[in-house]
Amino acid sequence: MPEAKKAAMRETVAGMPGMQGTNPDYVAFLEGTYGRWIDNLFRLSEGLSQFALHRIHQDFAAWAKLATCRDPKELMGCQRVVAEKATARFADDFTKVLQMITTIAGESYRPLPGSESRAS
Repeated sequence: MPEAKKAAMRETVAGMPGMQGTNPDYVAFLEGTYGRWIDNLFRLSEGLSQFALHRIHQDFAAWAKLATCRDPKELMGCQRVVAEKATARFADDFTKVLQMITTIAGESYRPLPGSESRAS
């Protein structure tokens, strides 16, 4: 986070009711937490947008393939192949989204300053 934003955040926190005289470590913790939250929000949003765009492209390709079928037997075969591929891709994409969420959750957790000593 740029220094100007950090300074502005410190001033905002310092001006909040009940926050005067707050431990600077706690303010730094809030700065880091807020920055990570925003960064992760953008990462997740970008990942989900790419997932949706990928799905739209795949759906258009499937419809184009189905439109080339000339008889019901060929249509059923195309539908089966499209459904199998879509199911496999969806499982892969779903796994990727879950991995992204798990990574973000793991990176986002940071204990409060001083809490490490309280845990022992």
